[in-house]
Amino acid sequence: MITPDTHETPETHVEKIILWLARKIRTKYQKGQQENQTKLWMVPGVLSSLEEEVLDLNCYHKTAKDQFRQMAKDGRTAKEAFQFLYQEEP
Repeated sequence: MITPDTHETPETHVEKIILWLARKIRTKYQKGQQENQTKLWMVPGVLSSLEEEVLDLNCYHKTAKDQFRQMAKDGRTAKEAFQFLYQEEP
């Protein structure tokens, strides 16, 4: 159980999600543009790339779930799990 944020509402919660997602997308998109030096909207084969990403997503999800389960079995703290899974401080 987590400590509830008494000021959180469904509207503020979804707004936080949208803001987080916008920042992540912008950062990832700009990084991809710099690395690939292409205009994504002009790249052929984006659906093939999308299929590869969807397949990767499943592998990442299963791996993270397995890692998280093992850390729980090992008695790791939530902070340790967060640091390991995200490679950043909570």
